Amino acid sequence: MNSGPHTTKEAAIRLLLGEMGPLVETIETAAVTLNEAHGLIQGDLSGIGQLVKNLELSISNTMDQTTYLLEEIKKVKQVKPLAPAAPVQAAPAAPAATNKTLLIAMFCCALLSSVLSVAGVVLLNSHTLEEARVGRAVSNALPYLEPGVKQKLESAMQKASSQ
Repeated sequence: MNSGPHTTKEAAIRLLLGEMGPLVETIETAAVTLNEAHGLIQGDLSGIGQLVKNLELSISNTMDQTTYLLEEIKKVKQVKPLAPAAPVQAAPAAPAATNKTLLIAMFCCALLSSVLSVAGVVLLNSHTLEEARVGRAVSNALPYLEPGVKQKLESAMQKASSQ
């Protein structure tokens, strides 16, 4: 029995399949790598999402505490001292409750501003983290690409890094 092609159409199909086999294997390998990269990115994004939720909750709690402290400061300032019946002798200096409240309010304001600063840094750097993960995924897939595509991609990455 002859296992060779019987028609020119069959011969052309066998040639095409022979040419496409390595390409299909390369595509399958790249697809697996991209799926792994996608899983890593999804995990990182969900972690960042949880951090942002925690940060929002912390900011909300800090704002509530700051509002409460500001209301308490207003209450303390509204209380008018009674007029003394006799001249007051020099009393030893003791920290007033107002000073304590003001210190707590200033501390909360400082804490709030630091939390907002950290939130800004996290939110501004999330795009950079995303770009780094995509870059790692591209670097992992680079060995599986064809030489022409690989060379074009490397030249594009060099252009981007030089800007």
